[in-house]
Amino acid sequence: MKGKVGVGDINYFYVCMAAALATAGDPNKVEDAAARDLVLKLNSNGLRLYPSTDSIGAGVKSGEIDVGLMWHARVLMWQNAGIPVKAQFPTEGSVLYLSGMVVPKNAPNKAGAYRYLNAMMEPAAQRGFADRMGYQPTVTNSPLEGALGQRLALPDPAPRMMLPDYGIVGKLQGPTSEWWAKNVRRA
Repeated sequence: MKGKVGVGDINYFYVCMAAALATAGDPNKVEDAAARDLVLKLNSNGLRLYPSTDSIGAGVKSGEIDVGLMWHARVLMWQNAGIPVKAQFPTEGSVLYLSGMVVPKNAPNKAGAYRYLNAMMEPAAQRGFADRMGYQPTVTNSPLEGALGQRLALPDPAPRMMLPDYGIVGKLQGPTSEWWAKNVRRA
């Protein structure tokens, strides 16, 4: 598989958390020597760095890479675009990626912002996010059924999902970025 693994350079921290999960069983241990050694081994084996998330999909489509590290929802979006790719969940577990929305304190139209957030929680909107973007619903009153439910279903048994401790990893992001730039990107 030399030279056939690709990751988004922008996703460096998730690559490091995945290495920490694989070596230490804990995605928060990105500074552990074993995790960094795994990343360096992958890099010396011809790791391909892509400048954006979507460019990884292009690498898969062209056959340039066979394996990558990516969010489940993005894999589903690539499938929607006709890219022949499948998701696989490692036995060590997967690092959860969470997105959120907020209303800033100085929002010029807070009432409108809250109406928008409430509309996003409606079952129809949740199904739309699932269908078009591969996002699992975030509310309990929007079960996915039929073909959509089957397409987004997680494997059975459910994969091990781990949420990073943002209090820990938030402090490590800067130093890890510097390490990645010097040792992987070689910038």
